[in-house]
Amino acid sequence: MKYRCVVSDLDRTILRRDGISHRTKEVLEKLADSHVIFIPASGRSVYSIPECIREIRGVRYAITSNGAAIYDLSDDHSVYNLKLRPEVPEQIFDLVTDKDVFFECFIDGRGYTSEIYYENPMNFGESEDISAYVRSTRTPVPDIRQFILQHNTELDSISIVGPTEKKYRIMHELTQNIHTVYVTSGAPRLIEISDRHSGKHNGLKEILRFLGISMEETIAFGDGDNDSEMLAEAGLGVAVLNATECCKKAADLVIGDYLDDSVAEFLEETVR
Repeated sequence: MKYRCVVSDLDRTILRRDGISHRTKEVLEKLADSHVIFIPASGRSVYSIPECIREIRGVRYAITSNGAAIYDLSDDHSVYNLKLRPEVPEQIFDLVTDKDVFFECFIDGRGYTSEIYYENPMNFGESEDISAYVRSTRTPVPDIRQFILQHNTELDSISIVGPTEKKYRIMHELTQNIHTVYVTSGAPRLIEISDRHSGKHNGLKEILRFLGISMEETIAFGDGDNDSEMLAEAGLGVAVLNATECCKKAADLVIGDYLDDSVAEFLEETVR
């Protein structure tokens, strides 16, 4: 099979704490020389896509917010965008009443969170890395619930941050009771909610249709539950060794750990 597109998750697939490795960047840039398109696919919103990804030669489009939005990175304009239905925020708040969870929202690619969480995420169980990420990519607001309700017609997505032991119970309640949303998770403490037609797999279908490329001509890489459907539907789905069990089960192949430049090594051997 001659592959024409490579799509990859970012965090813990090709993206490390300190960015992407020189080898990975070099391999991804060589794809363009072979007329293979590279597309990042992330749960991140567009303005959270790091510069090290944006500056890869040949990268133009990005699937963001778990497939709820696709952006042209040349000028950050949206070429595809789904919004949550206006009634969804109130439905979520009625269902999720736990006192130890926090909400975030995203509007046109920009993230918003509560002031109390933003000031020191480590007080709420976050790692130093996640705390730095939150403070560099979110705008704090005094009352995040009220902010979400006030902007209920503009929302790309809503995230819930909380204890890992509550995650799957809350996800189940959301999917069973709100039938207009897509619910997934890209990190242990995170629940991500967007329109029911989103998902990285659906975002990938949209951009491939635009580019005139089939799913069969696409290799997809990932590590999280939110990558599973994309890996299952791509021509070749590849999970890294550090992936969740759900992601590994969806993949055709499991390669090495992301810290070992496994995606770059695989592409060197597969796409020529």
